[in-house]
Amino acid sequence: MRGYRRRSGLAYLLGVAAACGLTFSVIAALLQLPDTAWWGLRARADGIVRRVAEDSPAARAGVEKSDRVILFGGQPWALSELVSAKPGDTVRARIRATDDTEREVALRAEPMPGPERVRKILFGVVALSFLLTGLVVYLSRSDAVANLFAAMCLLFAHQVAPAAPPTSFAGLFAKKLLLDLSTLALPSVVLHFFLLFPQRARFLRAGAYRSWLLYVPAIVAMPLAIRFDLDLFRTGRISSAAEIFEATSALVFVAMIAWGVASFLRGVRNTESPPLRKSLRWVLPGTAAGILPPLVFAALLNVVPDLELPLENYAFATLVLVPLTFGHAIVRYGLLDLQLVVKRSVLYAAVTAAVVVAYWLVAEIVAGLVGRSGNERTIVSFAVIFAAALLSIPARERIDRWLDHLLYRDRFDYRRTVRRFSNHFATMIERDQLGQLLVNRIPELLQTERAVLFLRTSRDEA
Repeated sequence: MRGYRRRSGLAYLLGVAAACGLTFSVIAALLQLPDTAWWGLRARADGIVRRVAEDSPAARAGVEKSDRVILFGGQPWALSELVSAKPGDTVRARIRATDDTEREVALRAEPMPGPERVRKILFGVVALSFLLTGLVVYLSRSDAVANLFAAMCLLFAHQVAPAAPPTSFAGLFAKKLLLDLSTLALPSVVLHFFLLFPQRARFLRAGAYRSWLLYVPAIVAMPLAIRFDLDLFRTGRISSAAEIFEATSALVFVAMIAWGVASFLRGVRNTESPPLRKSLRWVLPGTAAGILPPLVFAALLNVVPDLELPLENYAFATLVLVPLTFGHAIVRYGLLDLQLVVKRSVLYAAVTAAVVVAYWLVAEIVAGLVGRSGNERTIVSFAVIFAAALLSIPARERIDRWLDHLLYRDRFDYRRTVRRFSNHFATMIERDQLGQLLVNRIPELLQTERAVLFLRTSRDEA
């Protein structure tokens, strides 16, 4: 990470705000797991049932695969997250069978079983791993590779991060729309990153405009995604055009990611620097093993939704290999500046924890004063997150100085010492004074016991 300017100002503020917002969302969702109602039912957005867990409330109510949930707690299935229920509550649902007969069933919610809780916690661990890795890189350097790596980590984290159920129609629509848009943007960002790292690919060297071509599929698809989401929330059904769009998007997604991974493999193979090749030795298989399995599972399930694959609920867990292998390369081979990464990781973890605590303390107090409705609490949440991120700038500087003293107590602040040395040096004009200054300060700068200065004199002086 040496040689790169650290971020400051608005870029720093946006990075911290995004990290704090997503971190709080993950933590809040995980804290709500004990009170989360579990139905043992998975369905598409239009209510078509794809999975029914054995001995679950849905199975005992007679819900079967390929049935369609017309209403759930009085809401279309697309809005089912708005149904407020806790373990022990009973919700009535209207089910349409494959023969078009309809019936009404009662589902009694149960606490989330252990395997499902483990799955949610794994989601959170993977999301936070990506988030912390991306944040450290983003705030430590400001080049294009760092921007793309941080964006890739943020998008991956958003894809797998568990989220608390929204409390309003607007919140639910925003959640669905943001997830769809991030899904469309992710393959372009991943491909762009791997075309730049570890070396610029031939495709990008042919012209600067080509980097923008990578985002054309996402730019074209985003308006269509917005249109189909509006139709879904208005009608509660997925149109044939939307199904074709989803299948096509999934294929493009996998194709672009595969292209990116192939470019990464080719870049590593063509890297001439032995230290870089050694540092990337484990990043290479770790990245491939982490990204490809969930992509293959997602593509297969999008093309053949009824297909049941072994361990499909945990295929995403391999994503954690990506930050782990980068971390291994950092620790073992020095792919990045290890001391800087350790320090920044502690620094940003401390700042993030402080911001989360500030959120809980301030948001609850302010929300209690202005009201308890969903919309008001949402506005308060965003306001408090932004304010906490703004206040974290001076907090970061104080923690930074404290970490310097704690972690590097036996080392000198070279920039401060050199600056002080330069100031003294500029005020002296006598040779003897300059020599004495050099002899006294060089040991301090280089941490040596003593220094000797040899002066070359002319014959006249001799």
